[in-house]
Amino acid sequence: MSSTLRAVEEGLQLAIHVNGTLVEREVDPQRMLLRLLRDDLRLLGTKNGCDIGQCGSCTVIANGKAIRSCITPLEKCQGAVIETIEGIGTPEDLHPLQESFLIHQGSQCGFCTPGQIMSAKVLLEKNPNPTVEDVKRALTGNLCRCTGYQQILESVLDAARIQRERKAGRWQHVLANYNRPAVDHLMFDRSRLEFIRSEVQKGGEVDGRGGFGPAGDLGGFNVVGTSVIRADGVNNVTGRSKFSDDVDERFMEGMLELVIVRPTGENIHADILNIDTSAAEAVPGVAAVFTHKDIPGENAYGLGIRDNVVLCDTRTRSCADAVAMVVAERRDIAEQAAALVRVDYRPLPLVANPGEALAPDAPEIHGDVQGTKKWTVSHADIAGETRRKNILGHTPIRKGDIERGFAEADVIVERTYQTQGQDHVPMEPECGMAYVDDQGVLVIRAPSQHVYMARLNVARALGLENHQVRILGASVGGGFGKRDDTYAQLYVGLAAWLLKRPVRTSWSREECALVTSKRHSHLLRLKVGVTKEGKLTAWEAEVIGDTGAYASWGQNVLKKSALTCTGPYEVPNVKIDTFAVYTNTPLRGAIRGFGTMQSALAHESHMDEIAKAIGMDPLELRRRNALCRGKRTATRQAITDSAASLRCLEACAKAFDWEHRETRRQVDDPLIRRGFGIGNIWYPIGFGSGIPDQGNAIAELFPDGTAHGWMGTTDYGQGSNTIFRQILAEELGLPMERVELTTADTFSAPNCGSTSATRQTYVTGGAIKHAGRLIRERMLKAAASLLEASPDDVTLKNGFAFVRGTSKPKIPATEIVRAMEEQGLARRAQYLFRAERFTSKTDPETGAGVAMNPIAWGCQMAEVEVNIKTGRVKVTRMVAAHYVGRALNPQSVRGQIVGGISFGWGFALSEDPLFARGIPQARNFDKYRTMRIKDLPEITTIIVEADDDGVQRERGAYGAIGIGEPPTVAAGPAIVNAIADALGKRLCITPQTPERIKALLRGDEAAIDPKVWKYA
Repeated sequence: MSSTLRAVEEGLQLAIHVNGTLVEREVDPQRMLLRLLRDDLRLLGTKNGCDIGQCGSCTVIANGKAIRSCITPLEKCQGAVIETIEGIGTPEDLHPLQESFLIHQGSQCGFCTPGQIMSAKVLLEKNPNPTVEDVKRALTGNLCRCTGYQQILESVLDAARIQRERKAGRWQHVLANYNRPAVDHLMFDRSRLEFIRSEVQKGGEVDGRGGFGPAGDLGGFNVVGTSVIRADGVNNVTGRSKFSDDVDERFMEGMLELVIVRPTGENIHADILNIDTSAAEAVPGVAAVFTHKDIPGENAYGLGIRDNVVLCDTRTRSCADAVAMVVAERRDIAEQAAALVRVDYRPLPLVANPGEALAPDAPEIHGDVQGTKKWTVSHADIAGETRRKNILGHTPIRKGDIERGFAEADVIVERTYQTQGQDHVPMEPECGMAYVDDQGVLVIRAPSQHVYMARLNVARALGLENHQVRILGASVGGGFGKRDDTYAQLYVGLAAWLLKRPVRTSWSREECALVTSKRHSHLLRLKVGVTKEGKLTAWEAEVIGDTGAYASWGQNVLKKSALTCTGPYEVPNVKIDTFAVYTNTPLRGAIRGFGTMQSALAHESHMDEIAKAIGMDPLELRRRNALCRGKRTATRQAITDSAASLRCLEACAKAFDWEHRETRRQVDDPLIRRGFGIGNIWYPIGFGSGIPDQGNAIAELFPDGTAHGWMGTTDYGQGSNTIFRQILAEELGLPMERVELTTADTFSAPNCGSTSATRQTYVTGGAIKHAGRLIRERMLKAAASLLEASPDDVTLKNGFAFVRGTSKPKIPATEIVRAMEEQGLARRAQYLFRAERFTSKTDPETGAGVAMNPIAWGCQMAEVEVNIKTGRVKVTRMVAAHYVGRALNPQSVRGQIVGGISFGWGFALSEDPLFARGIPQARNFDKYRTMRIKDLPEITTIIVEADDDGVQRERGAYGAIGIGEPPTVAAGPAIVNAIADALGKRLCITPQTPERIKALLRGDEAAIDPKVWKYA
């Protein structure tokens, strides 16, 4: 018997020091350190993101070295000195790295932050003055999906300075002082962040109506417009943020583990003949095995269209389907029993892509589905023949006379583009826990972007009323649209309700890849006419999107693809048709960019091809056709705001020095080709097209001078909870530390819809601003009576009221509240912000209508270097100019822009689930490549602000419109266009991997043909 086997049987007497405490116990020597830290010692700051040592979320320090605890067996830890995030600092005594991450907003969702800090700590201990390249080398094994790494890099570099100042006694702790502007301490090159706040040019002079003043001027605001430290920042950097899998100890005893049985191989599209659970039920420790027969309510769920099933009854349609679930005392028991569930299948023909789905002999994936709308085609058919059976939805847009438009053109350019599916891969894998509380309410905690939709799906499946189900928010480790769909909530809720015991489930990274939604793969055929002077005359497009086995947001995604297909350009004659098509792949859902990403890749690639065809600078072509005030979109909507599209375009070109780019083209290495590209985009904020789009917020001022806000939103790293605090503090004239929030709780916070579509700052921000404004007006009335002044002369600031320009004493908020109560003025207010009032339903035949309001505009320019031998692409420089209306927290806006760029980088260059016969093959970070810190280019961020007619300021929150998705949309096209510029030829398929670039260079058209979806 080997020594290892003997140790496993006999156990290992482990002795290690963890955060200065000796830990002694008998353990399985093959057990991983991560499990000891989390499950036994309850040190929950160390996270599990991949289980294979690729993401770095589990990083701890052992004997002075950064190690991956998820792949470190305890037998290798004997005698080690272990440090975790909990051991290096507290809120009262933060480590310099923790302070610096707060200052620079180096943490967004916070899931990967402890691992980042632990890796950086080892670096600084060895090298107290690291270079940029030193930091990149040290942190290249730590993935982040949110930040895009720039603020992480700045955090580490600046931590060295903080460390020196602390040793010299010159540094004051940041702590959780929300009012302390992080921007005061920024050490990054300020040329990398620029504000453009000047208004529309009129006759050579600036029209200042509604302006916010020059950079640094808060325009009379106290908190809004300031880069205050994030509200969740201290918990994130100390590892105290509790995510859904960080189960409260009071539920650990008696908690059951849940494992789901799913189809594999040829059975992912099959009829179910029989399910036999007897062998699984006989396994000791199994509490129950559930099938569709055990569902007490409706075996259906979804977003709008309820075409998905909780547990399959008669048919499977994808590898993501759940056929049965096993609940047991331990996870290993549940897994053992799950393998014994016998399912008899009759395989059906597999529909792997839209081409197969639209073939005349294709099997029908769905028959009549509850909630579906009858699909009709009025203007277009596919390949000359109408094929309806696997088409979820069709969106037509018609404007002008397309034939006349082509007749007026001097040049017609036709191309076909293909984009891939893209996984969200938030750092936190899917998980969930549920229990029935003392009042008989089912309580569920799981990552969710829409707690009310999750509640609806669970309640219907269980046959319960809404008030019997409570979805309770926790910290969420990234979302990006994925968590609009309902996953673990259904299964832990079902098991906990039926068994009346706490139940949890935690999916591996591989299971997440198989089950959760992806970006819609698109095939986009464009035909565009243009005059020799560069004026667009006609735009025709046919777009086909793979919506997977279930609808999710498929109809809406392909509608947004249609609405944005012509880009931020005026075209007089338009004919667009988009189709969402069912296939036997995992569902495709909302993801950063929501249909606009694919359209932008096509329209921006096509604009460069048009410019090339007529011999015009690509920038000039965009200038001549840019949408601005008075011009009309493809849906005939008039643009009414300032010329934000042109302003972003010009600001980006100036910072990038586009005009002189050719002086930078030469490279010393003969294998390197340098290129430059533009990504000019627009993005509709919110749902648009008259679709109900509401934010509902409650605000209350308390007698002790504090305030609270309630809204049913989820902050999964984008910083909405900080923004809402800033807004409410601004309205009530309070310091931010006196404002608290309750969010993502269906029992106490009102429904604000999904945290998606870059809508929450505008929609829910508008709601909390207006609710606060109602209370503010009452505060001013009460304060005016105390100060013997007019309410118009009273100012609220930092918890006091005073009369401007006088020596009258300040009145504290506590006295104002007493006066309000004496005068019968309510301290509580609620406001429903209805964004759909500012758009209209579009015509089903032509698409005509006010489809977008407000609109985010943006432009990015990329510089790349392509190695013609290896095919590898290095993005060396990016400039990003984005119109945000108003930056309520500039550092947060910057973080969203840079984070979006990293997402777009992956879309352009590397990210692909690699579907084979309907099953993703890239199921973990060893095969699915996202951007790492070593890939970080030099990035210049330009924040464009304006509200020159004051409309958006009154509608929403001070003119802010949101920024989450547009940076992703612009980055991919800019990089792709730069690659085409470098090589002199275009690759029309993404991602543009080294293999595809080499195939392009050697002329292997078959390897890069975008027309892979055949219809004949």
